[in-house]
Amino acid sequence: MPRALALKASNVALLVAVLILPTSYVVAQPPIIFVMVGGQGGTPIGGTGSRYTPTSEPLEVGIALGGEGVIEGDPASLVEGGTLNVTFIVYNPSESRRRVSITLEIPSPLFGEELAWLDVPPQGGANRSFAIKAPEKIEDRRNLTIIIEVVEYAKGKLGEKTLDIVLMRDARFSVEKQVSPGIVAPGGQVGVFTAISNAGDVTVRNVTLKESLAQGFSVVEEGSAPEGAFSSGAKIEELAPGSGLQFSYVMACPQAISGNFSASETQITGFGAKESELAFDFPVNVSVVSPDLKLELVPSRPSLSWGKSTEVMLRASNLGNGPASNLTINISGQKCDIDILSHSGMELEGTSPGGAMLSRDELIPGESISVLMVARVGPNLWKKQIWLKVEGSFSGIAGEPYETSDGVNLTAGLGLLEVIATASGVGVGFLMLVLRRWRKSHRRRRILRKKGSERSKVKEEGNGP
Repeated sequence: MPRALALKASNVALLVAVLILPTSYVVAQPPIIFVMVGGQGGTPIGGTGSRYTPTSEPLEVGIALGGEGVIEGDPASLVEGGTLNVTFIVYNPSESRRRVSITLEIPSPLFGEELAWLDVPPQGGANRSFAIKAPEKIEDRRNLTIIIEVVEYAKGKLGEKTLDIVLMRDARFSVEKQVSPGIVAPGGQVGVFTAISNAGDVTVRNVTLKESLAQGFSVVEEGSAPEGAFSSGAKIEELAPGSGLQFSYVMACPQAISGNFSASETQITGFGAKESELAFDFPVNVSVVSPDLKLELVPSRPSLSWGKSTEVMLRASNLGNGPASNLTINISGQKCDIDILSHSGMELEGTSPGGAMLSRDELIPGESISVLMVARVGPNLWKKQIWLKVEGSFSGIAGEPYETSDGVNLTAGLGLLEVIATASGVGVGFLMLVLRRWRKSHRRRRILRKKGSERSKVKEEGNGP
């Protein structure tokens, strides 16, 4: 073997030391040794007196690859977010000190330092490392080529080398999670389906899978969930690129709540090509809904006069977060008659003197309807209490039954004092009427007596002497 191609024992030791680089996945491929042969002698670029003397001796250059996220292969691979350390070991077999520059042409989207100078002592060596970084995220796998150029001071370009690299996606968790139904009544059951896969280009190792439920939710059937998924976590040795698993189970919602909840969450961890742990949380929402119907009777006045009536407004409002279906409202009255004046938004199913029944297919959350009615009482000398009552029945999203009601009391008729006052008023009116008639009769008699007296006087004067 020519001396120019042989590495001295000391330089072999240096090269081996460079190879022992920290990596998190697989130790990089062995160094690539190639020779950069210098040209003919000439004048030093540094001018007269330069300590770098031109020589025709070749330079021996070795390359070692390592770093985080570097995977052994031909070509070597670098995962997204990783760092490729390219180390150059240069040996100078000549008797003269030499200076070389190493230039890297780094293709996008990789980035890093691209130029360095090395002073190489006579019959000695020097090394220099370049850190080439990959972007944190890439969309697809691609093949890249790094061009390496070595130039010696005072002599020019010695040679060129290409280094092929495969840029890959690191291990990636892809989670698909579905619930059925997504909208449920309090206490209802929900089926959960989970599918997990490795969507990256690198095998993910030491996978831990855990399913967590929101407070109040509980597992009814574990189904095909892996062992330990609902406790400390299921352990999976590895997931190769494109591989995965899927499972399903059934959970129950709490009875006394409603709203939107992150009811089930998948937590998955593992390790890809880099030292850092991959962690992924994927929640899925469940809407627990229930209707809340409020019925309210609002009379225009709290009491009714003798033989009179009062208007009463019925308001029905859904204050819940779920629809009230198959709504039926029954209105009834005690000791009074009821007439429905208007019932916009509701169907009048039937009426009777003391009540009415109305219906509606659905009342959505936040919606209100009104019914206007009249309550009538007959003549009554004594005060009495009458009442109106409204009762509603309806169903929730799963057909679960609900009931609600409201009532109002009204005062009708005349009380004892009112009777006395009324009677007194009638008596006084009668006495005033008698007095007026007597006065009129008395006045008339006085007039008649006066006219009779005048006629008698005229007659006496006519019979005089």
